[in-house]
Amino acid sequence: MENNQSANTEITHVSEFIDRVRELIDSHSNKKVHFLYRGECKRYSNYCRPNIFRKNVLSTNPLYEKSLFNTMRQNKLSNNDSYLENAIDAQHGEFPSRLLDVSYNCLTALYFAVTPYYHNDVAAYDSEDGMVYVFYVDEIFSPSAQNTN
Repeated sequence: MENNQSANTEITHVSEFIDRVRELIDSHSNKKVHFLYRGECKRYSNYCRPNIFRKNVLSTNPLYEKSLFNTMRQNKLSNNDSYLENAIDAQHGEFPSRLLDVSYNCLTALYFAVTPYYHNDVAAYDSEDGMVYVFYVDEIFSPSAQNTN
């Protein structure tokens, strides 16, 4: 698990993970912040990087997003006019986007840290250390969560 202080902690049990998250939340209890979590199934050199950049999509096709969003609208895969809403629809359709998936639930992030992406073999990353990254931010926009807006 890492936070902005680059603390690396090896964790071998779910209970240890939950205790460490509780400690982190408690250490920020005097601040008004939202905690967000991201799980990655291995330690990437460019961690917490949206897949459009990790896969170098824009370097091979600089108009990728414009073409994708136009195609999505034409095929009624997205009925949204805003870039953000189109990017969300694209990402949920497994297309590369600039968005980074995070969760409000630390156990969801832990799941993604220890489970390979479903297109991979179930044991694909068993020799890798999964990572959970913790972000704490004072303000956030979530188009699908009115209580966060």
